[in-house]
Amino acid sequence: GCGDQLAKWVVNGRPDLDMYGYDIRRFCPEVSKNKEWVDQRSHEAYAKNYALVFPHDEPLASRNMKKDPFHEILEAAGCVYQERFGWERPGWFTMHAPCPLKPYDWYGAYGNLSNDEYGYKERLQLDYTFDHTPIEENIRAECLATRTSAGLFNMSYFGKFYLTGPDAQKAADWVFSARMDGATGKTVYTCMLNQNAGIEADLTVSMIESGSGSSADPEFEGRGFYIAAAGGAAYQNLAHITKTIQDGGFDVQLEDR
Repeated sequence: GCGDQLAKWVVNGRPDLDMYGYDIRRFCPEVSKNKEWVDQRSHEAYAKNYALVFPHDEPLASRNMKKDPFHEILEAAGCVYQERFGWERPGWFTMHAPCPLKPYDWYGAYGNLSNDEYGYKERLQLDYTFDHTPIEENIRAECLATRTSAGLFNMSYFGKFYLTGPDAQKAADWVFSARMDGATGKTVYTCMLNQNAGIEADLTVSMIESGSGSSADPEFEGRGFYIAAAGGAAYQNLAHITKTIQDGGFDVQLEDR
């Protein structure tokens, strides 16, 4: 059970099974320190303790904590948002009226009024099934539009890390399974492996040169790497890279921007 796997995690550094659901690194430190986020999410976890949880279940608690500059624009266009690490990320688009999130109603507890007529909750219900969902047609239309014309993908919620320093090339070659010796500007889709050759994560790495010094274009010496990690696993990915370069003794800087 969990005790056996946690013991192996402590002793061997890794469990035998996929224990991501019990990994403390699945939480974003920034929102985990937010009392409002913790209170609301803890309450909802208790309220849904015996609920049937579907594959695409989304929380109603602790929402709108982190929004990007495009949030209101996409919301007005019918975006149904999903929550990842405190970020509101675009999920899919409804063909009906916009469905903004409402403040958490604590499921009607503690004297709060329930959000009975709630467009966002109604849209989520369309996706709550173990079978094919009706919103697949909406997603199909988005995919076809991207394929036949063009599409913009909002990656604001992704983890964005910069690996630089004297040993940046050596560290990248060690951390990532794909070749990292490409030309500047090249982006590589790669995995990160653990000491047992199991896959820790898949992400993209771009070879970059020194920039202007802005937050999105850092200045550094030598060769650098821009790492884009999936939003739902960004901090786990960052922790794995950090531990690997520390264990290897590489002279590098790893920045979370």
